[in-house]
Amino acid sequence: MNGSAFGLCNITVDPDEIDGLSDAGVEEDYLGRKDAAAFLSTSVETIKDLIDLGVFSATIVRHKKTNLPMDMVRLEELNEFRNKYVVLDDLSKTRQVRSIKVRFDLEKLGVLPAYEGSRNASKVYHRSDIKRVGF
Repeated sequence: MNGSAFGLCNITVDPDEIDGLSDAGVEEDYLGRKDAAAFLSTSVETIKDLIDLGVFSATIVRHKKTNLPMDMVRLEELNEFRNKYVVLDDLSKTRQVRSIKVRFDLEKLGVLPAYEGSRNASKVYHRSDIKRVGF
């Protein structure tokens, strides 16, 4: 091998540019579990449980970088959910009180969760029940 014919290039890559390119092709009206959790002010575990319970119909797509399957939830479904239900995490944040206290207060008022998943997932309540008791 000729010494002058061989060389290595120093390449600088902007991660934001790569992310922009890798996100190309993902439908804008779909959100991944992490983004869906942020959208509803809750945890990824809660989103996973709601998918498992059939509340959200998840579409499986391949991640653009890792090629691993990931759940995507339609933004329209998330908006409909937000209009009908409220997540305990969101209630506790707006009231600036720990979730356990909000949950006990709601139980005292006779409001039970509409959906209750795994232990790590947040409880989900009907928005109409919360309004009915004036909480």
